[in-house]
Amino acid sequence: MFSAIYQHIAYCNHNLLNAGHPYGAMLSTEELLQGHQDVYAHFFTKVIQPPNGHPWMPKPAGMYAVIYLKGNYYEADHAFQTLLDYIRENNLTPGTYCYKEAVLDEMAVAHENQLVTRISIPV
Repeated sequence: MFSAIYQHIAYCNHNLLNAGHPYGAMLSTEELLQGHQDVYAHFFTKVIQPPNGHPWMPKPAGMYAVIYLKGNYYEADHAFQTLLDYIRENNLTPGTYCYKEAVLDEMAVAHENQLVTRISIPV
């Protein structure tokens, strides 16, 4: 996984696609519903304008169920479960992908327990 993240960041930097935002990950909600919370479908970097000549995918506009995780980005099982439970309890239909992105990353905080991650699913 770290190799894929590195390749993504290197591609964005080489092609001047980084708009100053940290990278994030997209997870298939189908995989999440099956309990696979560590299967990443795509990595992404937010850009200001759609990049010409580069693959890109817009994040759908609309309503999202959102939870914020404080602590290790890779220890999100409880946050995912809480968000999925909320969606079920409120009879919402999740979209295709879940978005997991850093709000405060390793460059912004001194300790891992201060990291903040936003996890959102279109509903």
